[in-house]
Amino acid sequence: MSRMRALGGAGILIIVLVLVACGGADAQYVSNEKAGLFVKIPTQWKTFPLQAGDVKPDGLMAAPEVWRVGIDGAAQPRRSDFESAAPDAPNGVVEVIPIDSTKLTSSPSLGMLRDLVTQTTDPTTGQQTASAVNVLQDEEVEMGSGFWGLRTTVQSSDKEPVRLEQLALFDNGVHRLYRVTVNCTASCFEAHANDIESIFDSLTLRGS
Repeated sequence: MSRMRALGGAGILIIVLVLVACGGADAQYVSNEKAGLFVKIPTQWKTFPLQAGDVKPDGLMAAPEVWRVGIDGAAQPRRSDFESAAPDAPNGVVEVIPIDSTKLTSSPSLGMLRDLVTQTTDPTTGQQTASAVNVLQDEEVEMGSGFWGLRTTVQSSDKEPVRLEQLALFDNGVHRLYRVTVNCTASCFEAHANDIESIFDSLTLRGS
């Protein structure tokens, strides 16, 4: 399952806003205003900049790059949590991935988004192979301004199963892929179901 999560380097462009209600903080947001992405996460979770990408460069000759932020719900969050194959506390990634249509090997599709969590890469050959996961949920999603994609939950068949949920959407012109993932052991996932559900339900995308 650790192969399902790509990690990057240092980061910028992260705006974490704290909403105050009744005198106390009740939420925080991970956002990228250039890409029009906003996700609410629980206040006790911590964010980690994983990759600093300018997904909408000002210069025509500038190449857009992936923007990626880690979110961690552990009691003592650490960067190493994102390297665990079976985390016992929920963590995940919020990312915006620029798409170069000239490099796509097939047309953008729901199947392409599903493959992000149902296939893995063989480290010796680099080829995509089917992984040993069970698909628990696979729901088509459409949002305003033409965003479309898939919400998928998979679970490994290991002795200690790991569950991963993904919400992945293309923009209307298929210039970007917006992706939110959260994973941990199945028992952990169920124990934190309300927090995890609220993260996915909070995703807001604004056309830009």
